[in-house]
Amino acid sequence: MSHRHNLRRGAAAVEFALVAPVFLFAIIMPMIEFGRAIMVANILDAAAEVGCRTGTLPGCDNSAVATAVTNNLAAQGISNANPVVVKVNGAVANANTAQQGDSISVTVSIPYSNVSWLPGSLNVYVGTKTLSATEVMRHE
Repeated sequence: MSHRHNLRRGAAAVEFALVAPVFLFAIIMPMIEFGRAIMVANILDAAAEVGCRTGTLPGCDNSAVATAVTNNLAAQGISNANPVVVKVNGAVANANTAQQGDSISVTVSIPYSNVSWLPGSLNVYVGTKTLSATEVMRHE
C-alpha cells in the first residue's frame, strides 16, 4: 500500500457522513411526502365514491353518507377529515331530497397535516395543502 492511499483511508466514510443528510432531506423526504399525498388522495377518492353510492340509494340522507365515508376512511386508518359536503344538482342539500335522475355529488377533504407521516416541521412541501376528492352519480 502506498503512503498516499493510507492518507485517504476513511475519506469516503467522512464524505458520506457529510452528504447523507443533504440527500435524505432534499430527495428522500419529499419523495415520502408526495407519495403519501398521492396515496391519501386515492383513499379520499374511494371514500367519496362509497359516500356518493350511498347517497344515490333511495331513502339515504346526509347522515348515512357521512357515516359511509367515515367508516371507509377509518378502515384505511384516516380520521379527522373535514365534514363531508353533499350536493344535489350542484347545490348543498340533503341527499334524501333528490329525485330519480338528480345529480348527487360528495366531496371529502382533509388537511394534509392530519395524515402526513412526517413530523410537522418537515411538512414543507405539502403540509399546508388540503387534499380533496369529489364523486358525482345519478340518484336511483
